[in-house]
Amino acid sequence: LPGPPADAPVFTVAEGAAVTIQDGTITGKVLTKTSSDVMGLITATNAALTLDNCVVTGNQAGKYASAIIRAEGGSLTITGGEVTSCTQSNGGSIVLANNCALAIDGVRFSGNSAAKGVISLQGTASLDMDGCSFNGDASTSSKTGILYVQSSGNVSVTDTTFTGGTVNSSPLYMDSSAAEDTPATLNLTGVTMSGCTSSNYTVYVAGAVNVTAQE
Repeated sequence: LPGPPADAPVFTVAEGAAVTIQDGTITGKVLTKTSSDVMGLITATNAALTLDNCVVTGNQAGKYASAIIRAEGGSLTITGGEVTSCTQSNGGSIVLANNCALAIDGVRFSGNSAAKGVISLQGTASLDMDGCSFNGDASTSSKTGILYVQSSGNVSVTDTTFTGGTVNSSPLYMDSSAAEDTPATLNLTGVTMSGCTSSNYTVYVAGAVNVTAQE
């Protein structure tokens, strides 16, 4: 997708809009630490954004708490394609969903590194993930994971593999302490984790969470 080389979003979806980006490539874009109010290379606010068979590779987000792909409210759907070799080293994530319904299907993640999760859920965000792979990804801050959940939403991960990579806590880290009145749920089906360098558990869960796991 076209766009300026630094400190500006590649694509912004306005409130109430429904947008699909199909077969797009987003590569080599940068948000520096001083990038004004820009918090994501691809951003959506209270909108419905779909990325269909897109390639997101070699991008950087350096501003605190920013992300490569960021959705606030509404829904974010990522289907097919890949997210590879992206970095966020300053308190942010590669894909961040805040108070958002996030669905990821058949996406390959590889070689990404972020301070707070390759995938990060906040607020009331929920996740439905199916048929994805993570290979050699990293989450560098303590008490985080490649999949990092700090929301009261429900999380479902199916037929997904986590291979290699490095985390300072656990590949899947879920802390739903704010959800004590209405417990969140974590459903894991056909999830495989292997070869990840971790200082904690494979899966870490805290707060009010109902957990179901099966092969």
